[in-house]
Amino acid sequence: MFQRFLNFKFWFSGRPEALTPKMLWFFLGAFGFCLISALVLRFLIYFFRRDVILVKIFKKFHRLFLTVGLIGFVILFFTYEQIIFLGSYFWYLILFLGSLVWFILVVVYLIKNIPKEKKELEKRKRFEKYLPR
Repeated sequence: MFQRFLNFKFWFSGRPEALTPKMLWFFLGAFGFCLISALVLRFLIYFFRRDVILVKIFKKFHRLFLTVGLIGFVILFFTYEQIIFLGSYFWYLILFLGSLVWFILVVVYLIKNIPKEKKELEKRKRFEKYLPR
């Protein structure tokens, strides 16, 4: 089964093959997981709304999972209906690579900017503590 994932013709064929039941369930599970994760993150954003930095982190991952899940289901629909160009498997490859780059950018943001933002927030809280309300 994995041999055809290494085949160039599989990814860039003008007429993609029909989805096997295993592939269909795999894609349904993966994109469903993304949408469920986006929903869970939306609830976490609501419950931790007082922590500005944590909400910012949750929002970044929420957008990522929601976008990947929705676009993935659209591509899966086109593939299931065997629409020639829009149902091609290279769209999955583009979606995977795009989401991987997006995930890496979010992690880099977390590593570089979050410590700076925490320091600035603590400094602002210390400063505002002495201001009249």
